[in-house]
Amino acid sequence: MAHWLLMFRGGNGSRIEYSIPGIKSWSTNPNFTVPLWIRTDANNDPLILFARQSGVIVSYVFDSRSFCPEEPALLSLLTPTYNCVSGALTFNINGGNGSSTIEYMISGVTSWSKKSIVTVPVRFRANRDLLLLARQSGVTSSYVFELQDFCTGTTTSNSLTLLEPDYICITGGLTVHVSGGNGGLMEYSIPGVRSWSKNPNFTVPAGIRNDPNTQPLLLFVRQSGDIVSAVFDFREFCMPDQFQMLAPNYICQTGRLTVYTTAGIGSKIEYMLPGVRGYSTNPIFTISAAIRNNPASQPLVLFARQNGVEVSALFDFREFCRIGTFTVVAPVYNCTSGKLTMKTSGGNGTLMEYSIPGVRSWSKNPNFTVPAGIRNDRNSQQLNLLARQGGVLANYVFNFRAFCGSTARQGVEDATEPLEDLQLRVLGNPVKNEAVVEIRGAVGQFLTIRLFDQVGRLVTMQSIRQAEEIERVRFDVSRQQAGVLILHVMTARQAKAVRLIKL
Repeated sequence: MAHWLLMFRGGNGSRIEYSIPGIKSWSTNPNFTVPLWIRTDANNDPLILFARQSGVIVSYVFDSRSFCPEEPALLSLLTPTYNCVSGALTFNINGGNGSSTIEYMISGVTSWSKKSIVTVPVRFRANRDLLLLARQSGVTSSYVFELQDFCTGTTTSNSLTLLEPDYICITGGLTVHVSGGNGGLMEYSIPGVRSWSKNPNFTVPAGIRNDPNTQPLLLFVRQSGDIVSAVFDFREFCMPDQFQMLAPNYICQTGRLTVYTTAGIGSKIEYMLPGVRGYSTNPIFTISAAIRNNPASQPLVLFARQNGVEVSALFDFREFCRIGTFTVVAPVYNCTSGKLTMKTSGGNGTLMEYSIPGVRSWSKNPNFTVPAGIRNDRNSQQLNLLARQGGVLANYVFNFRAFCGSTARQGVEDATEPLEDLQLRVLGNPVKNEAVVEIRGAVGQFLTIRLFDQVGRLVTMQSIRQAEEIERVRFDVSRQQAGVLILHVMTARQAKAVRLIKL
């Protein structure tokens, strides 16, 4: 948090008032707090500091970026170091505060850990991509690692290598996996469990599993006289805290919610959401409009269970859908030209960047042209649309082949494209006691209008069931402190925010 104290010299000894436009209006208090969105916005100009006394006003231009050149960068994840043969992955980061602990996680694969080097289990190495996460002092960064693209064309060694086995903690079932070799007969052994055999499947006896003094297992494989080995710590693999809830994925406009957990012991996982659906192996739920639109609805309690172990987590969908959370939604796409415009919902009003791996790297431009080489390749189906804002990354998987499957749609713009862009205009800004906002470009659509204070707290919310061509919405802001208010307007297909300066 950046706290400032305005200093001065001279004057006639009478009362002095201070102001920084966009932060706080005139006050006798020389202390200011510069909001995070101003401090982290690279496009913000230097601040103008004002002081007045007996009708005389003086000013000073203060460049906070020059003053704080050593301010540490926000934690961000870079492309990891990955071994396509062994599955060994090393998290690479940039920035951070240099002192606090950093934790790492692969969403849906591993749980939070201080270890920056992990082994991706065999069953996840066929994934198209992995969502890597890192967190430090409350700041979380994410990175979508295109696993298959990274490993395409990788030349692997022919040397025999033991990979991480598949293991079921509850039964002791273990399957040995290898890579490389010369194609000859392989035999497998785990001393104390079974001697050499062509069968890679083992059952670790309960006597070994339940003995607290049992050491990690030694896995052996031999082929044509060559023997390789690896250590497998089944006790660490089966730590009870491995099975836990992860952050869910939620689409505010449709109510579609996907529950995620860690892998646990590898057996069947069931999911439940009281009031919506009982236990089932399907992790996808749809939150009804009646629940989503009811202002009295409480946060949801998500449940998951595996082998008698039940875990739960509280998910505040209303908080999730506030302005601080942004998502990538269905794009506007022309099947003939390949022109694609990315759309997002929510956000904090700061700079947003867009990328589609294989099409274009990060840019502030949301407009893309998907090359004919991708569109005409029968093996190409999906595009991973990425957007990032303030260290937060969101993505949307767009199946352009399914979208353009009907020949009737070829050459026709996306039917969901809005006729007009959503437009917001504050009638008189700065505002004092009442704020009036004009909304255009949402004819016939359901509007959700939220007003937040400068620290992100919800001040008030309104909704309009069917918007007219021009809607004027009034808010009483007389009780709000001087500073910045943020008005957020959302339809089923668009969202925009505008800043109000409260005097």
